[in-house]
Amino acid sequence: MKKRLFSIGIVLVVGLLVFWAEFSAAPSPADSDSAKVIDFTLKDLDGKDVSLKDYRGKMVLINIWATWCGPCRVEIPDLIKVRKKYKDKGFEILGVVVSSKPRDVFAMVKQMKIDYPILWGTPEALAQFGEINAIPRTFLLDREGKIVEDIVGSRNFKFFDQMIGKYFED
Repeated sequence: MKKRLFSIGIVLVVGLLVFWAEFSAAPSPADSDSAKVIDFTLKDLDGKDVSLKDYRGKMVLINIWATWCGPCRVEIPDLIKVRKKYKDKGFEILGVVVSSKPRDVFAMVKQMKIDYPILWGTPEALAQFGEINAIPRTFLLDREGKIVEDIVGSRNFKFFDQMIGKYFED
């Protein structure tokens, strides 16, 4: 009898945890933030201003990363491949680097042959995305600059290809 009561208790606890996790999750981009247009101007590696407004009309993937972040390093080659596949279809990637020494950023960009724009992140620009408590953190913006996808953690080419591809289906 004790084993049965223990089993029932475990099932109830797991059920409550699942219920709590489901209803306490952060809102998805399709919720309140989707109406918000993301807009910033950041410096690129050459010190030139790059405005997100210049990319209106394109799908833009914002990838927030740092040189010391292992998972960030892992996904960069796949981001380069995704950009190559979609850049002629109205797509761009903007890498926003945070918490990194400039010399490390320049060395990594050269070593990994990153061919998409890299921008120096600022707290003001990042605040538009809400709390960033893990990197890499990736946001896909629609052609109007609204968040349509929010990805925490490293992903691979197949994931990005499927996610982005659905916005380019005829």
